[in-house]
Amino acid sequence: MIVLKMLIGIFLFLIGEYYLYLYSLQKRANNAITNYSNNSSVIHKDLKIWFKNFDIFEKKKYFNLSLYDTTYDYYNCDLILNEESFLVVGKINILGKQKLLMPTIFEFNYKNHNYKKRCVVIDSIEKRNSDLEIKFIDPNYKNKITLVIKRISTDLNEKILEKYTKNTK
Repeated sequence: MIVLKMLIGIFLFLIGEYYLYLYSLQKRANNAITNYSNNSSVIHKDLKIWFKNFDIFEKKKYFNLSLYDTTYDYYNCDLILNEESFLVVGKINILGKQKLLMPTIFEFNYKNHNYKKRCVVIDSIEKRNSDLEIKFIDPNYKNKITLVIKRISTDLNEKILEKYTKNTK
């Protein structure tokens, strides 16, 4: 009986820790969104995406792990478009509720970039059929990774391409 109570206590502790982690992740994501958003920001909700060439084992520092690092393993996101960058905020469903993941800031310009935490630099943008492929450099990984936005609207596609060409000249 004591062993059963101990196991239940450990199980409840682990569930509590997991919810505490999710709460802190949500709070950090909301703080990042408010810090990088401004009056001219445009929010595009519930985009379908996926990442090509991403391999968790291709990190430059293999043992430099953090629970709050961006991992590119989600398929639904919100995109917040600014003049010099855009944020991709991953979303997951946990027990019927949608939770935000750590956002990634995509910088349009190499020159103004100093590799802040969670920032990546866009290397190239390419339109493929109804998808938009954004190849980027993450300083934590050896290879270039590609963000694929599925069935992107022409309005968002034009805005991203326009801001990219404006900032890379």
